[in-house]
Amino acid sequence: MSDLLFKFKSLCSQMDEARCIRILNTGTIYCPKLSELNDFHEAYNYYDLGDSDRLNDKRKNILADSTERASTRVLSLTKECNLTNPVMWAMYGGEGKGIAFSVKVIEKDAIRVEVDYEEKLTPQSSTEKSIKIKNIIWNFEKEVRYVFKPNVSMIPPYDKYTNTPYKKIIIEKIYLGRRIKLKTKRRIVNIARRKNITVNELSPFHSPKIGFRNVLINEEK
Repeated sequence: MSDLLFKFKSLCSQMDEARCIRILNTGTIYCPKLSELNDFHEAYNYYDLGDSDRLNDKRKNILADSTERASTRVLSLTKECNLTNPVMWAMYGGEGKGIAFSVKVIEKDAIRVEVDYEEKLTPQSSTEKSIKIKNIIWNFEKEVRYVFKPNVSMIPPYDKYTNTPYKKIIIEKIYLGRRIKLKTKRRIVNIARRKNITVNELSPFHSPKIGFRNVLINEEK
């Protein structure tokens, strides 16, 4: 099975376009904090203090985990089987007006996590455990995460010193949605040409099945 991973992005607004062009030009991508992810149940932790003679130690551990959770960043990607999934294009690819990047993460401190989907989501005792689990209603995402933990021994604010939001990637290919505006398409393709990145686009609506065709970059001058 292919190990290619993909990031869907919208191209519906000027801000969306600027973000995608930044990704192409810099080879970096924004990784949100856990609190910024779209699932508000994300990484929900439960801390059981219980009755213990070591209550202060438990509180210290809880504080450390809470600090880690507040500063942990995540890059959410999906597997190749979702590249032709219309649900992914509708939700994350700007309703077909967006783009999918085929990417390789090259940050040395990145921790790869394949998300497990559970029928009943229960609170976990640590961020490390909860970050691996989502409710089964999200299983269509086929999510693979790259997790970036902060160095919690540093003095706050942690992001400033230990966990920058932009992480390095290699863009191997890009895939354009069916509804992308021609003006936007030309801008993206011209940048890809300079970067020697292959561009593909979803096949037209009249095609018998969802697939891709190569975009001839020379035609988009």
